[in-house]
Amino acid sequence: MLADNLIFFRNIKGLTQEQVAEVIGISRQSYSKWEQRETYPDIDKCDKLAKYYGVTIDSLVHQDNKVGDIKIAPAPIGKHLWGTVTIGSKGQIVIPKAAREAFEHEKQKQEDLGLHCEVTIDGYTDFIFINRFGQAQHQATLNKAIRRIIRDCNDEQFLHSDEPDVLLPHFSCHSLRHTFTTRMCEAGVNIKVIQDALGHSDISTTLNIYADVTKEMKAEEFKGLDSYFKV
Repeated sequence: MLADNLIFFRNIKGLTQEQVAEVIGISRQSYSKWEQRETYPDIDKCDKLAKYYGVTIDSLVHQDNKVGDIKIAPAPIGKHLWGTVTIGSKGQIVIPKAAREAFEHEKQKQEDLGLHCEVTIDGYTDFIFINRFGQAQHQATLNKAIRRIIRDCNDEQFLHSDEPDVLLPHFSCHSLRHTFTTRMCEAGVNIKVIQDALGHSDISTTLNIYADVTKEMKAEEFKGLDSYFKV
């Protein structure tokens, strides 16, 4: 279970073995042996890994959570569940019209190719995001694709300059959920609408975890406040 959790956490964060090994203070080869179950980290290294991923050592070493056939990571310290979203009282998640049309387009493309969902998770099937075998897409696969995009984009920048003005940072597919929420905040979308769109039953989850408003937005808000108080 430890090896599986190490791989899972690393993929969630979109990190390479080299990056995790650097954080822990060991070589990539030594870290790789942990994931391959050839050797195991000592208690000090387990403690560093647990703190880095924000979980307990016990969860890192022993916990094996699954939703249906899909593995989810151990819960963060002080939390009991991570990796699923509680749907609001309406039992629906609202999505933008453009996103719905994109999903419909993808389903039609799969129909044209004769590709059908072959997996059932917690009684649900007919998923949109499936691989060529009809199985549900794993976030690790998406993170690998994102890493390739980041690499290719940054390589392109270095072809034009030895010191590019902008380089893409490392991020995972879950980061896009945070970005989407922040953009909704910047667009002035009502927080209750954002809560409904994300499927949070408790608005405090939306406010405390996902509403990562940018510095620019804060500055604009205070400009508006200054104008309000001007006589």
